[in-house]
Amino acid sequence: MNTEIMRAFLSEETIKTHLEYVRQTRLKYSIYEKSIPEIKGAPLRKIYGSKFSEQIKKEILPYIISIKSHELYFSSFCERPRPCPEIKEYYSSAAAFLYEVREAALDIDHGFLYIMRDRSGKPVFTSDPHPQGILRNSPPTLAIDLSEHAYFSDYSFDKRRYLAAMLPRLDLSEIFSGENSKIYLDTPI
Repeated sequence: MNTEIMRAFLSEETIKTHLEYVRQTRLKYSIYEKSIPEIKGAPLRKIYGSKFSEQIKKEILPYIISIKSHELYFSSFCERPRPCPEIKEYYSSAAAFLYEVREAALDIDHGFLYIMRDRSGKPVFTSDPHPQGILRNSPPTLAIDLSEHAYFSDYSFDKRRYLAAMLPRLDLSEIFSGENSKIYLDTPI
C-alpha cells in the first residue's frame, strides 16, 4: 500500500491510524484462516462463491470487505490527476463527475463510497460493499473512506473540507482502466 500520495491531504497520524486499523482487522481475520484453512489466501470472489455456509460467510465477509476496501482506498489516488476523457461520455466534465461524487459522499455517515461502472459502462456510486451487489455490476475501482477515523484528526467533523482536499487526488482514469478492480475481488487477502 502506497500511502505517500495521501500525505497531500492526510497527516502522518491519520495514515498510521488507517494502517493500524487494517493491521488489527487482518489479525482478527487470521483467526478465521487458522480455523478454516480453505480461506487462507483466497480472494473475495472465491470465498463469496464458495461452498461455505452462509453463517461462515456472514462472519468473515465483514473482515474481508474492510481489508479490501482499505486496500482499494489506498490505491485510489494519484499525485497528479491524469486526464480522463472517458468521463465526458457520461458527465459533462471531470468537475461535474467529482461534484456528483462529493454529493454522494456527503450522504454517507460512515463506511466507504465505492466508484465502479455499471453494465453500460457508466461510472456509478454505491455504499454497499456486499459482493452480491458488486458482482452484479463491475467491481469497484475507487473507494473513499468516509468513516470519521479517516479524517477526524485532520478535519474534525468537517467532511466537506476532507472531500475538498481529497477529491482532486482521485485517479479518475482508474475507473476505466480497471486495474484497481482486481484488488477488491481477485487478489488474495
